[in-house]
This record gives sequence, structure tokens and C-alpha cells, in this order.
Amino acid sequence: MNQRVVIRMLPVALAVLEDPDVRMVIDGTLHRGFRGHISSMGAAMVMSSFKAAVVFYAENGDTNRDIPRSEVLRAVHAVATATITQEDFSYQLKQPEEIIGEILPVPEEELGSLKESYINASIALKQAMNAFTLV
Repeated sequence: MNQRVVIRMLPVALAVLEDPDVRMVIDGTLHRGFRGHISSMGAAMVMSSFKAAVVFYAENGDTNRDIPRSEVLRAVHAVATATITQEDFSYQLKQPEEIIGEILPVPEEELGSLKESYINASIALKQAMNAFTLV
């Protein structure tokens, strides 16, 4: 984790959380289950295979329909790959299938910087979630 990078990612994280396409924050409230998903995803990336964590979060599985894991992956990817300058930032929301298509073909040993960006992004998102009311 790089604290300076996480701090630079915070405005992007706030914008992504509020983006209506992500469906995480609705009327200023955030379902507390998303906090758990963010924490779990961060731990999975650190403790196991980065690719395995991405694939797991690309699918919603049998989880609560109100808390889709795939939205967490979309948010983390958007923050991790955002373009951040001194004055502004831009990010792109992608579908889980697109994210998997970008990551799976790359050998695990070549994903180090992207993995680090994902970890920093998950921390920034977790911190940004404190700005919203939990339900």
C-alpha cells in the first residue's frame, strides 16, 4: 500500500461510489455489505491469486442481490486504472467480462503494478465509504 497514492485516489473513489452506473450509493446511503466486499476483495488479492480474486468478484454467485460483488470489481477497476492529474481525473467503468478479458491473458508475474493499484484502490474506496450513511 502506498499512502500517497491512496490519498490521490480518494476523489476518484468518491466519484465512482456516487456514479449511478455503479449502484453502490443510492440517495446518499451505502449498503454496509459493500464495505465487507471491499475488505474481502482486498484480502483475497493479498492472500491468494490476483486473477482468482478478480474472477471471483466478476461473478455475483449466490450473494444477496442488493450487494452484487461485480459492482465492487467495477468500482475497484475504475479507481485503479483512473487517470489522475493535479487538476482533474477521469475514469472508465467497464463490465466484469471486459475486466477479466484484460487481466486473464496476462501472466501473473506481469500483473504486479496492476495488483498494487487494485489494492490501493480498494483501500481508497473503503476510506471513501466513510463519507456515506450506512444502511
